[in-house]
Amino acid sequence: MRRRGAILASLLLAAAIVLVAVVAYLLWPKGQTAAARPDGLAHTTLGAARMAAKDTECRSNLQQARQALQLYLASSDEPPASLEELKLPASMTRCPVGGEPYVLDPNGPTVRCVHPGHEGY
Repeated sequence: MRRRGAILASLLLAAAIVLVAVVAYLLWPKGQTAAARPDGLAHTTLGAARMAAKDTECRSNLQQARQALQLYLASSDEPPASLEELKLPASMTRCPVGGEPYVLDPNGPTVRCVHPGHEGY
């Protein structure tokens, strides 16, 4: 019986060591420090996943703002003077990455993000 307990304890210890190593790998900076990045995040796998999620949120916000703009244009003869006329929630009028407000382009009319790297969204 004691031998089974010792084997179980050693297996649990090995699993804990592996778990700590995996977590350390995910959180360890890969080259750049947090101060060197404009977003203030360390370049880690976890940081990259957060940035990818924020990029996706920006694309989603822009898509919804553009759909709201299309609905507005369908019921009105003139484009809105500002994004506030679309009555979107405040969280959907700014880029989640940089916090810059989205710009209503009257020439399009369309909504775009001015955050560097998001010009093509």
